[in-house]
Amino acid sequence: MDKNRDPELVTVSANVPDEKAGVLKILVKRHATSRNLLFGSKNTAELQTAFDPTWESAVPYSTLLDADRKVLYKSLGSVAILELLRTILANLQSDYTGFNQYWQSTSRQSAR
Repeated sequence: MDKNRDPELVTVSANVPDEKAGVLKILVKRHATSRNLLFGSKNTAELQTAFDPTWESAVPYSTLLDADRKVLYKSLGSVAILELLRTILANLQSDYTGFNQYWQSTSRQSAR
Protein backbone atom coordinates (compact mmCIF):
# COMPACT_ATOMS: atom_id res chain seq x y z
CA MET A 1 0.00 0.00 0.00
CA ASP A 2 1.16 3.54 -0.71
CA LYS A 3 1.63 5.31 2.62
CA ASN A 4 2.22 8.65 0.88
CA ARG A 5 -1.22 8.97 -0.66
CA ASP A 6 -3.68 11.61 0.47
CA PRO A 7 -6.25 10.67 3.13
CA GLU A 8 -9.64 9.65 1.80
CA LEU A 9 -13.03 9.74 3.51
CA VAL A 10 -15.34 6.86 2.65
CA THR A 11 -18.76 6.50 4.23
CA VAL A 12 -20.63 3.20 4.35
CA SER A 13 -24.36 3.11 4.91
CA ALA A 14 -25.58 0.07 6.83
CA ASN A 15 -28.98 0.34 5.16
CA VAL A 16 -30.33 -2.47 2.97
CA PRO A 17 -30.16 -1.99 -0.83
CA ASP A 18 -33.92 -1.27 -1.04
CA GLU A 19 -33.29 1.92 0.96
CA LYS A 20 -30.83 3.38 -1.56
CA ALA A 21 -33.12 6.26 -2.57
CA GLY A 22 -33.45 7.40 1.05
CA VAL A 23 -29.70 7.17 1.61
CA LEU A 24 -29.02 9.22 -1.54
CA LYS A 25 -31.56 11.83 -0.43
CA ILE A 26 -29.71 12.29 2.89
CA LEU A 27 -26.30 12.43 1.15
CA VAL A 28 -27.54 15.10 -1.27
CA LYS A 29 -29.15 17.08 1.56
CA ARG A 30 -25.86 16.97 3.52
CA HIS A 31 -23.84 17.88 0.38
CA ALA A 32 -21.69 14.75 0.83
CA THR A 33 -18.65 14.92 -1.43
CA SER A 34 -16.85 11.82 -0.20
CA ARG A 35 -17.03 8.32 -1.61
CA ASN A 36 -20.24 6.74 -0.29
CA LEU A 37 -20.95 3.02 -0.21
CA LEU A 38 -24.13 1.08 0.58
CA PHE A 39 -24.32 -2.52 1.83
CA GLY A 40 -25.15 -4.79 -1.10
CA SER A 41 -27.10 -7.35 0.92
CA LYS A 42 -30.17 -7.44 3.11
CA ASN A 43 -28.16 -9.35 5.74
CA THR A 44 -26.67 -6.28 7.42
CA ALA A 45 -25.66 -8.19 10.56
CA GLU A 46 -23.41 -10.49 8.51
CA LEU A 47 -21.84 -7.55 6.66
CA GLN A 48 -21.24 -5.67 9.92
CA THR A 49 -19.51 -8.74 11.37
CA ALA A 50 -17.36 -9.10 8.23
CA PHE A 51 -16.33 -5.44 8.55
CA ASP A 52 -15.56 -5.66 12.27
CA PRO A 53 -16.45 -8.69 14.43
CA THR A 54 -16.74 -6.42 17.50
CA TRP A 55 -19.30 -4.15 15.80
CA GLU A 56 -22.64 -4.59 17.46
CA SER A 57 -25.81 -3.59 15.65
CA ALA A 58 -25.78 0.05 16.72
CA VAL A 59 -24.99 2.85 14.28
CA PRO A 60 -23.27 5.15 13.74
CA TYR A 61 -20.05 3.19 13.79
CA SER A 62 -16.91 5.08 12.76
CA THR A 63 -13.44 3.78 12.08
CA LEU A 64 -10.19 5.35 10.91
CA LEU A 65 -7.80 3.08 9.00
CA ASP A 66 -4.22 3.76 7.94
CA ALA A 67 -2.83 2.87 4.50
CA ASP A 68 -2.13 -0.69 5.71
CA ARG A 69 -5.73 -1.02 6.97
CA LYS A 70 -4.67 -0.92 10.61
CA VAL A 71 -7.43 0.49 12.83
CA LEU A 72 -6.25 3.78 14.33
CA TYR A 73 -9.58 4.87 15.83
CA LYS A 74 -13.06 3.45 16.15
CA SER A 75 -16.20 4.63 17.82
CA LEU A 76 -19.65 3.19 18.29
CA GLY A 77 -22.08 6.09 18.47
CA SER A 78 -21.07 9.72 18.19
CA VAL A 79 -17.48 10.49 17.21
CA ALA A 80 -15.26 12.27 19.73
CA ILE A 81 -14.21 14.81 17.11
CA LEU A 82 -11.15 16.18 18.97
CA GLU A 83 -9.85 12.68 19.66
CA LEU A 84 -10.40 11.72 16.01
CA LEU A 85 -8.65 14.90 14.79
CA ARG A 86 -5.66 14.26 17.08
CA THR A 87 -5.43 10.69 15.80
CA ILE A 88 -5.49 11.89 12.19
CA LEU A 89 -2.79 14.50 12.85
CA ALA A 90 -0.64 11.99 14.75
CA ASN A 91 -0.67 9.67 11.74
CA LEU A 92 -0.26 12.09 8.82
CA GLN A 93 2.93 11.85 6.82
CA SER A 94 5.29 14.60 7.99
CA ASP A 95 8.90 15.59 7.29
CA TYR A 96 9.17 16.82 10.89
CA THR A 97 8.86 13.94 13.36
CA GLY A 98 8.14 16.34 16.21
CA PHE A 99 4.76 17.07 14.59
CA ASN A 100 3.64 13.44 14.84
CA GLN A 101 5.21 12.95 18.27
CA TYR A 102 3.32 15.97 19.61
CA TRP A 103 -0.06 14.71 18.40
CA GLN A 104 0.69 11.14 19.53
CA SER A 105 1.46 12.40 23.02
CA THR A 106 -1.84 14.30 23.23
CA SER A 107 -3.92 11.62 21.53
CA ARG A 108 -5.96 9.07 23.48
CA GLN A 109 -6.51 6.56 20.72
CA SER A 110 -9.50 4.36 21.45
CA ALA A 111 -8.60 1.62 18.98
CA ARG A 112 -5.59 0.25 20.85
